[in-house]
Amino acid sequence: MKKIIKFNAIVISTALLSVLTSSVVFAANSLNPPRNSYSSDHYLSQTPQGTPKPEAPQGTPKPDAIRAFKQGVDYVQKKDFANAEKSFRTAIQIDDTFAEAHANLGSVLAMQKNFDEALKQFETAAQIKPNVPIFQYFLGRVLFELKRPQEAAVALKKARDLFKDQGKTKETETLNRILKENGLE
Repeated sequence: MKKIIKFNAIVISTALLSVLTSSVVFAANSLNPPRNSYSSDHYLSQTPQGTPKPEAPQGTPKPDAIRAFKQGVDYVQKKDFANAEKSFRTAIQIDDTFAEAHANLGSVLAMQKNFDEALKQFETAAQIKPNVPIFQYFLGRVLFELKRPQEAAVALKKARDLFKDQGKTKETETLNRILKENGLE
């Protein structure tokens, strides 16, 4: 008999909030790239030795979408999730290829226990930027909440592998432990 994933609602809400903050930081950094964001020096300084360089950004989100996104981030920091949701939706309406806006909207929806819609947002974010491990992680967590452990395992394994490729040992080990404890490895 397979174990049930050991994530309760309080833990997932707390985890999503902390990861949301990480995602916000990631997104804010990606919205303010260095002057020459395509320079090899920039990418090499952010990747471990021997790791392939990430793909060049697919484009900067539209300025109005960035403004709405940043407003959503401000609302999240104030724990005003209803207005954060509206702001992230506005950002997506302006620029539907804004992966970070989709991921942050998904996080807000998950915190409100709207897992079905959160799933759609995480799937979209992961589709737009498939090599961002945190998007795969979010996708896996929501799939677990929706009691779809096999699909969750696929997303979590992809997140683990991407973290490993980036030299992020702690995240890789945590995902390995979760997968093994739940008989999904």
